[in-house]
Amino acid sequence: MAPKLITTELITKACKELHLNFSYATKNKTVLNIHFPNKDHFIINSNLGLISSTKAHLCLDKAYQYEILSDVVNLPETTSYLDPHSKYSEFTKLKSHQEIKKDIINNNSFPIIVKKNTGTEGENVFLCHNEKELTKAINNIFNLNSSLYDHVLLVQEYINIKNEYRAIFYKHQLELLYKKDNHQAEFIGNLSPLHFEGAKAIEISDQNLQEKITKFVTPIFTKLDLIYGGFDIAEDQNGQFYLIEINSVPGYAHYLENNREEKLLTLFKKILGDLNK
Repeated sequence: MAPKLITTELITKACKELHLNFSYATKNKTVLNIHFPNKDHFIINSNLGLISSTKAHLCLDKAYQYEILSDVVNLPETTSYLDPHSKYSEFTKLKSHQEIKKDIINNNSFPIIVKKNTGTEGENVFLCHNEKELTKAINNIFNLNSSLYDHVLLVQEYINIKNEYRAIFYKHQLELLYKKDNHQAEFIGNLSPLHFEGAKAIEISDQNLQEKITKFVTPIFTKLDLIYGGFDIAEDQNGQFYLIEINSVPGYAHYLENNREEKLLTLFKKILGDLNK
């Protein structure tokens, strides 16, 4: 099963178990149309169509997330920089990449994390230990000829991470929690934990940890009321939690490489049941 079809395939299995009618809207079976009695509902790959485009954008835009959520949840200290060579250059006071680099050095201590604002799956995320690495990161993120270009660059404090988790919430309830375990995996160029060679997604059943994660995430919903999402949470060496990002379209390919599908199937049946009401 191709990774991009995993969610769609499980949704169709859930439909069959619930005796719901469905059809594929495209030949490649990436768009699923579920025929409820009073409406049709489209699902595209892992996008379940549960949240608005505005909330989806807020999940993708980490600079917005920091501004909106930093007073209700712990996040790495974050500063954003606008590319002076972008079409939005009139909104920045720093008029060159050199000025941006100087400002970053003056206001931070190495190591730092430098990343594109709207990246996913570890795209253009750099751990910078010195000015040379910072220069490379800026040049990569602000490369107008790259498909990974972003007109906003983020600088974040470095967190000495002990564990990183993905928490799936639906209707403000924790439905699935797993650890992104790369302790015995090999780094192959992508800082995202599950992109290490040999990394594993280990499901967490410890009730105490589940309760701690729930307590950590719940205040987010007072500012960003998401019905569904994947929350990436880092735990530092002192047991302090940090929100790294929110994914409005969480995928499950890595999870299903190491775990059974039952919990996901149960979740999708719950979601379909609610959509059918």
